[in-house]
Amino acid sequence: MLRFVLRDKTYRIGLETLDVADVKEHELLLQIKRAVYYFVKSQLEIATVFWTPEEALFAFLELPQGGTLYEIAKPQMERLTSGADFAAVLLPKPAEDPE
Repeated sequence: MLRFVLRDKTYRIGLETLDVADVKEHELLLQIKRAVYYFVKSQLEIATVFWTPEEALFAFLELPQGGTLYEIAKPQMERLTSGADFAAVLLPKPAEDPE
């Protein structure tokens, strides 16, 4: 878990664990640090061009009640995007036959 403060707001990025039984611990730690560093770096770099750092890291904003904004919103997003209504919004309606 990576937790950091940016402009008085706390952000948290969770990491997925993989089966690394054959990897030396110090090598694994270096790989994880590298991956997280380049992820955060790329998010902040793109923010300097298109939006603010807060917008780039919005999903990782840690909320006072626990969890990140993404973790809290995920069930609602899944509900909204799983039905036919979502597909109807994304897919164009077929043209009506003039006959």
